[in-house]
Amino acid sequence: WMHKIETARWMGVTNCIDAVPVIVREAPDFLKADEDFMLNAVRRNGNALQFADARIKSNAVVVGTAITVNGEALKYAHESLRR
Repeated sequence: WMHKIETARWMGVTNCIDAVPVIVREAPDFLKADEDFMLNAVRRNGNALQFADARIKSNAVVVGTAITVNGEALKYAHESLRR
């Protein structure tokens, strides 16, 4: 799964960052709760936060990284981090 995030192949296109949220959506739940996996994903596309486990959406490091990449990712963060 990490390789899928790193290469982000989608419809034959390599390095397609738009594919990252879809890859995360399809990942097993244990990966959606894994900080390293999710950090790698949000570094590529902040919107991957949308499909993260609730604990990850409360993780300031992951959320901060997601927002740095794409400010709109803030809407996926836990409300305690949106203040």
